[in-house]
Amino acid sequence: MKKQWFIRRFNATDWLREETVPPGTIKRQQQAREKTMSEQQNVKPEDMPVFRMQKMYIKDLSFENPHAPGIFLNRNQEPKVDFNLKLNNQKIDDDHWEVSISITAKILDGKNDDAVMFIVEIEHAAVFLMRNIPAEHLERVMAVDCPLMLFPFTR
Repeated sequence: MKKQWFIRRFNATDWLREETVPPGTIKRQQQAREKTMSEQQNVKPEDMPVFRMQKMYIKDLSFENPHAPGIFLNRNQEPKVDFNLKLNNQKIDDDHWEVSISITAKILDGKNDDAVMFIVEIEHAAVFLMRNIPAEHLERVMAVDCPLMLFPFTR
C-alpha cells in the first residue's frame, strides 16, 4: 500500500480542506527548496544588490499668502487648486543617489480674477544607497521605489 500525504489548506469556503498529494511531490518540493537555498549561498555578499534610504531631509519649504489679510474678507470664494509634482534625481557618487520630490500647490480664487489665496512649495529629498543594482532596473528604482518610500513623509 502506498503512503498518502495530506496537505492542509485554508480557503474562504472551508475552514480546513485536505487534499491528496501524489507520492514524491513533497520530496521534490523539498529538493527544489534546498537547491534554491544552495544557489543563494553561492552568491558573495559583496555582489548582492543593496537598496536602502540613508538620510531624508527637506531642501526647500515655503508658504506664501500674498493677498492677506484682504483675501480672508472676500465672501463666496471659489477655490481652484493648481497642483504640480516633479521628481528629480542626481548621482552623488558610485553608490549614492539623491532623489527629490518637488510639490507646488497654488490655491486661486475663481470668483476674484484667479487671485492667489496662498501658495505652498516643498522639495523633500533623500539619499539612497544603491549598490549592485542592474542598469536596466536603476531607472525604475529611482522613478518608483525611491519616491514610494519618500512620499508618505512628504504628505
